[in-house]
Amino acid sequence: MRVNREALLHRLESVHPGLDKKETVQQSDCFVFQKGEVMTFNDEIACRGPSDLDESFTGAIPAEKLLEVLRKRKEEELEVEITEGHLLLSSKGRRSKVRLTEDIVLDIHTIEHADHWQPLHEHFGEAIGLVQHCASTSKDQFAVSCVHLTPDYVEACSSFQLCRWQQETGLTQEALVRRSAIKHITTLGMTEVAEGNAWIHFRNASGLLLSCRRYLEEYPALDRILEVKGRTTPLPKGIAEAAALASIFSSEDKDDNYLDIWLRPGKLRIRGYGITGEHEEIKKINYKGERLHFRIAPDVLIGIIKRYSECILTPERLAVMNGPCRYVACLMKPAKDLDEPVVVDAEVNGRSKKKRQVISEEA
Repeated sequence: MRVNREALLHRLESVHPGLDKKETVQQSDCFVFQKGEVMTFNDEIACRGPSDLDESFTGAIPAEKLLEVLRKRKEEELEVEITEGHLLLSSKGRRSKVRLTEDIVLDIHTIEHADHWQPLHEHFGEAIGLVQHCASTSKDQFAVSCVHLTPDYVEACSSFQLCRWQQETGLTQEALVRRSAIKHITTLGMTEVAEGNAWIHFRNASGLLLSCRRYLEEYPALDRILEVKGRTTPLPKGIAEAAALASIFSSEDKDDNYLDIWLRPGKLRIRGYGITGEHEEIKKINYKGERLHFRIAPDVLIGIIKRYSECILTPERLAVMNGPCRYVACLMKPAKDLDEPVVVDAEVNGRSKKKRQVISEEA
């Protein structure tokens, strides 16, 4: 059969979140074709959607190789068929063959059936896109490494920051979902949600279904931390552009992608650094307090700047409390001596948690 190459590539890329190169479960590194659908599953995420291939195409194909072939081929249409244990993609004078295993052992069919679909809030994907950056990367506390979903808001926190997006979500009960799983829905245009005992399912208008494993662990109570009162300070102009430049280097560490911000009277300094370099800028700010330091994910800072023009500053916290967004960062006093550790008092689970951190420079 003939297929549009770009349309097939788009279908496969949409189920990419369910892949795992390490093959945590059998065939989790494969696209599995069956009954006109393409499926992926890695034990935390399951994806399935229309494949654009005939229902007779059945089998598991190494995902990365098939994607690479489709991305590098430039023809508008390809002839696709199964022959001698391979998926054959051909056009005039060109043939690509990718190994196909007819025996399907992927466990995606054990996932509970998605039922009772409800509409998602139109800004749910935007909310997840901002909040998920604030989930902890620590392996010591499982709950705060997840995004907390509730009927009225979504939130995430770490030892030095938290973000809550207040809005009706379309959910009927609370759940925790791993940050690494739910972050994928932000670009897929999900419009509906269905809740199961072990999974939360999302669906878009094209029929793509993405399911995230849900957890029922207790999440820290954050309401008290969100009670911030203080002087309103305008945010400096041009800081979003500075954050984007600084993130070029900070993003080299995928698990710890944060920018450092130093405040002193009249000035704000932003810095991002990585293995290959760093970027730093100084901005004027209407601030008259003591010298302070905090860390923030680049996408969170850029997202806040795009939506809001001012923040609340206290000796302990920086907060944004406008619209549906509630963001709080714990502030630290920069060390005067390069070797002097700074003790950060961050509240998690309603208790103070001491964290030692060396600040290398002053503002």
